[in-house]
Amino acid sequence: MGKNKRMSIVFLSFIFLICEVLGYIGAFAAPKVSVVPVVAAISTNYETGDKLNLSITSTGNTKVQYRVILSNEKTKKTIDITKGFTKTYYNPKSPYKISYALNEGGSYVLIVYSKIAGSSDKNSKSIVKRFNVWDKSVIIQNINPVNITVNIDDEVKFPDKVKALMKDGTEKELEVVWDSQEVDTSTPKTYTITGVVKGYTYKVTMNINVLNEKIVEASDVNLELNEDDECELPKTFKVKLSDGTMRDVPVKWNADKIDTSKPGEYTYFGEIDGYKDKVKLNLKVKEVGLSLVSITSNNLKEVILKFNKKLDITTVLNSNFRLFKGTTPITSTVQLLDDDKTVVVTPAFSLDKGALYTIAVDNVRDLKSKKIEKTVKDFTALDNSNPEVLSVKPYGASNICISFSEPVKNISGGTVEVRKGGNLIASGSTYTGYDTNTILVSLYSAMTEGSQYDVTVKGFKDFELKEAPSKTLSFVYKNETSPITAKVKAVNQSVAVVDFNRPVANLTNLNFYHTNAAYTALGIYKDADMTVSLDSNPVSRVFVKFYDNSFKKGYPITSSVNSINILGKVGNLEVIDKYNNKFQSVNLPISINTEAEPLKVLSITQESDTSLLAQFNREVNFTAANVDLIDNRGERILVNAISNLGDNIKYRINFKKSDSAVNIIVKLLGIEDKFNSLNKIDIYTQSINLTDKTPPKVVKVTKKFVAGLEQCLYVFFSEGVNNTALDASNYYLQNAADGSMRKITKNPIFEDGDKIIKISLTDYEKSLIDAGYNLFVKDVEDSTKNAIVGQILLNSSFTAFNSQESKPKVIKIEAISKNTVVVTFDQYLKYVDDSAFKVNGAQVLSMDVSLNSEGKTVVTLTSNYGTENGIYLLNIVPDSNNKLQNSFGESVDIGVYTSSTPIKIQDKIPPQVKYVNGMAQITAIKGANDIIDSLCIEYDKDIDATKLSALSYSVTGRAIKRVYTNSVPLKSALSQTGRYVIIELKTDGIVDEMKKMPQVIQLLDIYDMSENKLSPTGRAY
Repeated sequence: MGKNKRMSIVFLSFIFLICEVLGYIGAFAAPKVSVVPVVAAISTNYETGDKLNLSITSTGNTKVQYRVILSNEKTKKTIDITKGFTKTYYNPKSPYKISYALNEGGSYVLIVYSKIAGSSDKNSKSIVKRFNVWDKSVIIQNINPVNITVNIDDEVKFPDKVKALMKDGTEKELEVVWDSQEVDTSTPKTYTITGVVKGYTYKVTMNINVLNEKIVEASDVNLELNEDDECELPKTFKVKLSDGTMRDVPVKWNADKIDTSKPGEYTYFGEIDGYKDKVKLNLKVKEVGLSLVSITSNNLKEVILKFNKKLDITTVLNSNFRLFKGTTPITSTVQLLDDDKTVVVTPAFSLDKGALYTIAVDNVRDLKSKKIEKTVKDFTALDNSNPEVLSVKPYGASNICISFSEPVKNISGGTVEVRKGGNLIASGSTYTGYDTNTILVSLYSAMTEGSQYDVTVKGFKDFELKEAPSKTLSFVYKNETSPITAKVKAVNQSVAVVDFNRPVANLTNLNFYHTNAAYTALGIYKDADMTVSLDSNPVSRVFVKFYDNSFKKGYPITSSVNSINILGKVGNLEVIDKYNNKFQSVNLPISINTEAEPLKVLSITQESDTSLLAQFNREVNFTAANVDLIDNRGERILVNAISNLGDNIKYRINFKKSDSAVNIIVKLLGIEDKFNSLNKIDIYTQSINLTDKTPPKVVKVTKKFVAGLEQCLYVFFSEGVNNTALDASNYYLQNAADGSMRKITKNPIFEDGDKIIKISLTDYEKSLIDAGYNLFVKDVEDSTKNAIVGQILLNSSFTAFNSQESKPKVIKIEAISKNTVVVTFDQYLKYVDDSAFKVNGAQVLSMDVSLNSEGKTVVTLTSNYGTENGIYLLNIVPDSNNKLQNSFGESVDIGVYTSSTPIKIQDKIPPQVKYVNGMAQITAIKGANDIIDSLCIEYDKDIDATKLSALSYSVTGRAIKRVYTNSVPLKSALSQTGRYVIIELKTDGIVDEMKKMPQVIQLLDIYDMSENKLSPTGRAY
């Protein structure tokens, strides 16, 4: 049989998953030598849409495998054209030809690998070639002449841009430079002016027709924009003149600007001098997603990210912006600027100039809660300018704040001199705020009202040690007496973001509450990640945490909450600014709709024979505890794992395969919105019809060579196959020595149903089989069109139809209940008579014959003669009338089963929690004051108490004292044998909380008395 091989190649920082292929083993392993690929000449220049046609040979005389990889240096995309090394082995002197469509412009690197067929990838050799693909979208195909018409004495307005038809068929607006813009419009006349497209040599012509006509028609303008696009109403409108020509004229609109804040269709009305009717602009606003539009790195301490929409500040988290150098993560912090579209990423250490970095953005949302698609972009760290002093202003009465154009480094040389009336009042070189773009200078004494202060800043350097030019700025100090104000910038279920108009100090969590004074905040923080608590330094923005969604702790801000309250004083501690102004308590109105988009299941679909895909409309918390799978027999299916597919919206549910299950009932329980636990799905049920997703495989090849009568191969498949199995082109004889293939001559036929294929061989083909040739099978499909990719059957595994090793044999007998025995044979049986079996000397009551996943016959016998002591006496007694034969008429070699054989019934079914009407049988046992001091879990069979402990379960909000079993659902002084598991709880908590029914989660394996194991699923009962 072939080996499965998985090969993972890392190239240019991209990871490729190479599909599993069946390799070759044994007799045709490749020698450990190398071959070098040879690529026929290719062009160095292509255009988008062209095909790259490759012809590849290699040195040496041994069969080879090739791999072709193409990398676009412009887009940073890498394409593994062959998807790993080719599965086929090629003659090194015969050209291997392959084509690839070049649909993206850029500079490309082509790498071709070759290796000896079947050898390690480490032995491969490569050749590299480069070429360019020119984007047709930047090549001008045609620009039509610009034709305008004006009235006598009108001013001619020359367009700054013209529409160009590019070579790829698209249109672009390109800037044009006109040779002249002087036109005499005093008399009717036609002028022709030429110009050149900026950045091109392409000539443009403009025809100007001067006439005296009136407006007779103004057609509606239809405009389509994206949501939140910035666009002005047009200043001119196209009209039709009395001579049938068109003209652009000034227009006055009924609105100042276009509103694109909401998707939809809108109409704007305008007026044109000399035209009696109103003109219309019909606007369609399309919904668009959040995206990163630019990355700027103009200093070595900040990376500036610009987005197309305003961001939800509560999602601007350090964890959502990840910075890398190569594959090494760089610790960074992030800050959202006041425009709400710009994020500053500050690395813990300065960047290396000229180095390539990567920024990854994920889970960020706009103000409408739309999430950005995961975005990964590269950029180069630059620093091409000196820092500059931007402003100097007072920060309270005793501090001065200096703002720079970029962060300044904490090194010697930076000094600040402060003068009042020409007298030096402060000079020094020790300040706070280094590594940022704001330096704070502390003065020896408070500044006086109305006095001018001259501040000289010099010697400060950035992180490339470029020095800011010396600069002197002045201000007149004025004591700030205006009130301190606050506003709620953003709010959700868990947090309120509060901005003050000036930095304030002395804030604590007790200053913030909602609904009533008891609903105080859990904590207040400087950052959206809520990891940096407030210190004594004043702040102008705080993140107020009211609810912890992970631990379900605190007071959530629900849709019924309409305000946030801020106290100006708590105890003796007053909230003040740097001017000692006191903040007055305030009630700030808010509006929150925690259920604006109800949580929904979008789909549950079958992915494979052992996995489902579940997709939600919002991000959710989803574990195995939220899933219950029931098969068509009413039995629970084990959920092996839940995999988050990267976005918290789509999940893979892996489950244990059941050969008999054709339908699954999926129950999703207690699914919660990741950011709003109040938005949840209590229960969702869906029925899934399972279809076969596994391709067939060949399980056996048997030779039947009878001189003068028959020379055939019989190919046994693991399941029924369709008519693709009758196509001769799907079967090849393979030379084990060099890997060469020869297609069989005659089309096969079905033999005994659709699981066995009979291949009649020519004399020459039989001689090849006799010489040791293997059989290669490909593209044969089962009834649901799952196809064999390719499978090699070694000649050494072929058996003669009448040999002893080909005779069918019993490989396993299992008694799965008192009345049921399962007999498994080593191959497919064509004839199975129930009279060939006797149980305790009597005929069986019923018999069911099936095939397992390996295509072997499985016989299930039901009898009325099972014994209470669990002992069967089974006889297998085939004869000429009661057959147990394969397709060649060979009877079963019954071996030791010629006489009565005792088979002890073995319980192989794991214990399960008992359910009644869909409810787990878990009951509370109450003690004094109605406190729940124990829980009782009922299982469907006796549980082994010796394998239980207080660690076997967890109970939400409660501590476990001890765990044991009992034969009745009651507490007991000692453990008794039984199906009831008693969990005794400690009673040292809050009385009201201990009266509530908790949830139970199994943590360790639970065993029955026959050593059958129930593994934890993570599900809460």
